[in-house]
Amino acid sequence: MIDINVIRNMLAMARAHQALERHDAQEQARNKLTGNPSDGPASAKMITPPDEDTDRPITFS
Repeated sequence: MIDINVIRNMLAMARAHQALERHDAQEQARNKLTGNPSDGPASAKMITPPDEDTDRPITFS
């Protein structure tokens, strides 16, 4: 059985990815309305996992 913390981390990363995409879309819409150029490519942004899980091994049983 998969450890429940792994599933929680996967869900948290998916939610963070959705929030990042939503923020980028809002920023692009705002920049389009104001005529301001974007700060840079959206691909330069990264989602990082939570700090407390960096040393914990992932185990499947």
